[in-house]
Amino acid sequence: MGTCKLLSNNLIKKQLQPNTTNLKPFNSNFYYGMGILFNNGWVYHNGGLPGYNNMCSYLPSKKTSIIISINKQTDKIKTNLADIVFVEIAKTLFPEIIPTIGTE
Repeated sequence: MGTCKLLSNNLIKKQLQPNTTNLKPFNSNFYYGMGILFNNGWVYHNGGLPGYNNMCSYLPSKKTSIIISINKQTDKIKTNLADIVFVEIAKTLFPEIIPTIGTE
């Protein structure tokens, strides 16, 4: 995900294009490419089903990946729990580059 060594340059360019910058809540600092989201320098993909959620992220400027997989969630939490855990880990590792996932 981070180094793009397995993809052609053409596919990488298509994948990284900011296709949603004019759609709310997206902007030039938070947008969706081709299957990948961008947020404050972080490149990531998240998702899940009830009870299971994940976050795969990469910070190119630091060459660092954070991958979270959670298989338990209560009905009280209305967001992807893996997003919350990811943001807390990212804040601890890189307080100068904090993702704003879930705060848009």
